[in-house]
Amino acid sequence: MSHILAIANQKGGVGKTTTAVNLSACLAKMGKRVLVDDADSQANCTSHYGVDPELPRPGSYNVLVEAESELRTAILNARPSLDLGPASLDLAALDLQLAGTVNRDRRRHQHLRSVQTRYDYVLIDCPPSLGVATVNAFAASTHLMVCIQTHVFSYSGMTRLPDTAVAGMDAYDINIESYALPTLHERNSNSHQVILEKIRIHFVSNCFPIHKNVGCIDASVFLSLN
Repeated sequence: MSHILAIANQKGGVGKTTTAVNLSACLAKMGKRVLVDDADSQANCTSHYGVDPELPRPGSYNVLVEAESELRTAILNARPSLDLGPASLDLAALDLQLAGTVNRDRRRHQHLRSVQTRYDYVLIDCPPSLGVATVNAFAASTHLMVCIQTHVFSYSGMTRLPDTAVAGMDAYDINIESYALPTLHERNSNSHQVILEKIRIHFVSNCFPIHKNVGCIDASVFLSLN
């Protein structure tokens, strides 16, 4: 059974997409079969792999909104051992499209079940909100990774996210394990160190800080342009 990892925070610009593309590349290089499911209407993860989110093609939006759509028809091969479930700008209207729809929070779960035997890992790049797309990701996942910059505004948004995920999953009898990935951490900054310690208290041992590295950002830009 594959590990399904939702990469989330309701705050933007904290490294969710950078984490998704780099972690997926590392797993694929280790010989793991990986699916990256882009759930964000900004579609930065999709663009990273050289796929134009504005071109008409099946994607995450169709899979969640159209009853006859299947995830396997939307999946593209992006790299050796690495597939992509592309996003489109239409995802911005997902909350309105699925308002009042029965079982709307479980649609991604149902579609991933149909393909998960193909993969060792599924990484879901979530939007910076707690809307339908993110709740669908939580309902489909076995693990939650919260990306957090080690400063006060990012931390204040983080503290409510795992509780929201757990509360939402209780209704479906799902256990989801939470991890913290403090990103863009500056070890020489006193304020960053204070926030890092607060994050460690909240997540105990499930905390893995990533120090600020311009190379990761430059790599993402270079690959998306080639």
